[in-house]
Amino acid sequence: MSQRPAVGDLTDGRTYGSEAHQGHAARYWHLQDDGRIRCDVCPRECALTDGQRGFCFVRRRIGDGLALTTYGRSSGFCLDPIEKKPLNHFLPGTSVLSFGTAGCNLGCRFCQNHEISKARQMDALMDTAGPDDIARAAVAAGARSVAYTYNDPVIFAEYAIDTALACREAGLRNVAVTAGYVQGQAASHGGRTAHGAGDADLPRARDGCVGGDHDARDPWRER
Repeated sequence: MSQRPAVGDLTDGRTYGSEAHQGHAARYWHLQDDGRIRCDVCPRECALTDGQRGFCFVRRRIGDGLALTTYGRSSGFCLDPIEKKPLNHFLPGTSVLSFGTAGCNLGCRFCQNHEISKARQMDALMDTAGPDDIARAAVAAGARSVAYTYNDPVIFAEYAIDTALACREAGLRNVAVTAGYVQGQAASHGGRTAHGAGDADLPRARDGCVGGDHDARDPWRER
């Protein structure tokens, strides 16, 4: 049965993503010749003018850079049995600390977490916790791993990768629950950082999952 750790166990008191702090500098983008910034995290390749957000809603252009507005902000934390993910004989009988953020880079009509993945009023959802806070909370709760779930960790890649590194240093394993709709450096950095397991769901356009101009399976065809 899932348990929700106390928020006080997960926060260091800092504020992430408030109006005063509009996000964490994103790493995966470049400036186009037409002056727009293109996000390079996923095959959507959203091209943004100042103030615009990508399809995922949480990656936003601010001035001459791109920001991840949900860095350090989660839609909630739960302590789950690892079998809930599900994975094949991965740390059986242990607990995993699960968390996610708001937003998603897919538009699946059947999404069971649409209140989170398509949230637009993020402040109503958020607990605050930095990467080190999550690692410490997982250890304190007796978890052996941390899961990036509820929405796809691809869109909060910087937050997920930094948290994965903190978890590795704390002796924890990482579990990514993802559709794999990712490309380029975000994909390679995430894969090298993981030190754990992945549950890859492959949604398809014909099943009501919209991946922009791409079928959501395209990145998997290329590998």
